[in-house]
Amino acid sequence: MHAMMKRSGVVSLQPFTIVIATTIFARVYAFNFYCPDAPKQINLAQGEQASIITRYRGQSFYSESQYCEWHVDAGLGQRVHVEVAQSDLQYAQPGSLCDGFDSVKIVDDLENLVLVSWCGNEHPDVINTEGHQLKIVFSSDSITPSTERYTRGVTLTLKAFASSECPPDWQRLESSCFKRQTSKASWFESQEGCNLEQGNLASIKSQEEFDFIRTYFNATGKVWIGLSDIASPTTFEWIDKVISTSYNGVSTLTPNKFSHCVSLNVKSEELSTEDCEGKKYESLCRANRGPPFTIYPLPREGTNKGSGSSGRLLLLGLLVPAAILLLLVIIGIIVYQKRKSLPWPFSTDTFGKRSAGATSASVELSGTTVPEARSSFNEISDQEASQHVAPPTYLQAISDPRVL
Repeated sequence: MHAMMKRSGVVSLQPFTIVIATTIFARVYAFNFYCPDAPKQINLAQGEQASIITRYRGQSFYSESQYCEWHVDAGLGQRVHVEVAQSDLQYAQPGSLCDGFDSVKIVDDLENLVLVSWCGNEHPDVINTEGHQLKIVFSSDSITPSTERYTRGVTLTLKAFASSECPPDWQRLESSCFKRQTSKASWFESQEGCNLEQGNLASIKSQEEFDFIRTYFNATGKVWIGLSDIASPTTFEWIDKVISTSYNGVSTLTPNKFSHCVSLNVKSEELSTEDCEGKKYESLCRANRGPPFTIYPLPREGTNKGSGSSGRLLLLGLLVPAAILLLLVIIGIIVYQKRKSLPWPFSTDTFGKRSAGATSASVELSGTTVPEARSSFNEISDQEASQHVAPPTYLQAISDPRVL
C-alpha cells in the first residue's frame, strides 16, 4: 500500500526531485502493523522498515486465544532482516516445544519451512531470510495465569536489503561477511545463532582474514570460532571444511581430551581449546555475501574417543545388562535355598520323602496289601507308637480269629 502511495505522490514532480523525495521518504518512513483480523500482506521495499506488534491496535497487552498472521514480501533480489526488539510472553519451561504456550513462529513462505519458533523467555536476537518472502505467526492460548495477564507480546523490526550484499550490522570482506554475536552461549548454541542469520561459526582461511577480524572485532575477551576436533580427536577441522592457506594459528593448538571446541582471543591472538557446552562466550559468524547460503551441520562426536562420552556410554551399556543378569541369578539361588529349608508341605524334598515312605509302608493281611496307618502331618515316634495302637480294620477283624 505504501509503495503505491509513494509512486502516486511523486508523479507530477521533476525527475531530480523524484530521486531526492524517494530517497528521503524511504529513510524516514516506518510502518507499524498490529495484529490483524485476517492474514495481512506486507510489501517491503529496499531501505524501508516495518514493525510488527503482536497486539491489537490500541491495547497495551495481548489477549487470550489470539491469532495473528502476516505475510511479508521484499521483492525479487531482496532478503528480509528481522530483529527481535521485544519479547514478553507467558512463561514456558526452557526447551519447551511451545505447543499449548503463547508463541511466535517465523516461516520461509516460499519453502514453507519453519526458520525459528519460540515461547517463554528464550528468543533469538536476529533472523535473516534466505529468500524474499516470509510468514510470521503469533498465537496465544485460552488460559493465562493471573500473574501473567499483563504481557506485552513481541515486537519485530523488519528491514529489506539486497541479497547480493551483507545483511545489516555485518562487515564485508571480499565475497564474505563477518559479524560478532554479543550474546554469550555455548559453542553449539552459537552455531545455531549463526545459522539463523544464514551463516556459520567463522572459519579463518588466511592471515589477511585474521587481520581483518582483528581490526573490526578487537575487544577484550574470547569468542567462539568454527574450529573443533569433535569429529576426529586430535585433528582440528573448520566447520565448513575449509583448509587455511596462510593462517598458522591452528598449529599452536594442543589437543585436550576434555575440551574439543576452540575460542579466539582477538586481542592477544591466542587460540584455546574449551569445553564446548560448559563455557559461554560471544561468537564470530561468517556468511557468504550472496547466495548460495550454506548451513553446515554440527559435527558428530568421533567413535575413537576412548575417554569421551561415547566410550563411557558403550561401557555403561555393557555393564548394566550384566549387572541385572547377575542380580537375577543371585535372587534365584536365594529363593531356591529358602524353599529347601522350609518344613513339609512347603519343601519339595520333604514332600517327596514322605510320599515315598507312605507308599512303601504297608501291611499284608490274608493276601491283601493294606497301607499302614500314619499321622497326617508328623511322624509318630516309637514311644508314641507303643502307647497308642490303632483299632483293627475290617479286614483284620475277619481274618484274625482272636478278634472273633
